[in-house]
Amino acid sequence: CPYHNQEPLKLFCETCNLMTCQSCQMSEHKDHRFRYLQEALQNQNALFKSLTSQVEEKKLSLQTSAKQLEDRLYEIKHIRRKVENQIKMAKMVLMNELNKRTNVLLEQLERLTSERKQKLEEQLQAAAVLCKQLEHVQNFIRWSAYKKNSIPFHYNKNLIVCQMRRLLETQCNTDLGSPCRLKFNWEPAHWAKQLSNLGEEKNNIILLLFSL
Repeated sequence: CPYHNQEPLKLFCETCNLMTCQSCQMSEHKDHRFRYLQEALQNQNALFKSLTSQVEEKKLSLQTSAKQLEDRLYEIKHIRRKVENQIKMAKMVLMNELNKRTNVLLEQLERLTSERKQKLEEQLQAAAVLCKQLEHVQNFIRWSAYKKNSIPFHYNKNLIVCQMRRLLETQCNTDLGSPCRLKFNWEPAHWAKQLSNLGEEKNNIILLLFSL
């Protein structure tokens, strides 16, 4: 003891957390809690052992949790890649089906309009031919009427009149028929809503809901 050279430090003052001798404990550390040094060391070792065990348990628990977090992270990445590929595949399928349907609709449109178009073109061609013939007769009559020598005209009068009457009696089908009422019926809002419901997020997992 630094204060009592003849006495060994055999006691441990728990109040002051100091090793003391018997004289110190009876004077300066009177009424303090104390233990014998050997007992205090045993208690300290038991405390450290318990704390070390708890630290080890916590470390093992954290390592287990870290491993589970790593596994879950890998799982999320794997699911993301898988679902991403499914979404891209869904896009390809939808685009393919849309292209197929577009081709079908265009073929139907071509079939519905081609016959009507051909008939109208034939009517237009016939009207143009007859109009040209009538114009030719007009020009011939005008030319003959103002020609000084009209004797040949009078000799061929009956033939010319017959041809003119035949042209006048010639029928040209100019019936336009009923108006074309083709229309592409679709509802943009409806299909936009259907597409907006294509994927639904539940519990951080995207579920493809094909409702088209």
